[in-house]
Amino acid sequence: MTQSSLSPIELSILLCLSTTDRHGYEIMKEMERSSGGLQKVGPGTLYVAIKRLLQAQLISEITTERTSRRRYYHLTDEGRRAVASGLSGYTQMLSWARREGWAV
Repeated sequence: MTQSSLSPIELSILLCLSTTDRHGYEIMKEMERSSGGLQKVGPGTLYVAIKRLLQAQLISEITTERTSRRRYYHLTDEGRRAVASGLSGYTQMLSWARREGWAV
């Protein structure tokens, strides 16, 4: 997976993990809250995306005392670079849309 091939859901997961480590349910709720309810994702979609991010080493699974019952995920340094790259791409796309007259 390259940074530019991140899906919107994958980028959202990385953004959720940019401030704190979270488990899957927390990620789902934060995605919904931060998007004002526009981005709802089910467990199947979420965990497929998490698996891809783990394989790409953009996130890691962490083990601490508080994670004894749930799997917590942590944003790696490569994941931070992927967020920056992904957001840069969206910024460029928004600029293009505005130049074309879209009110976004």
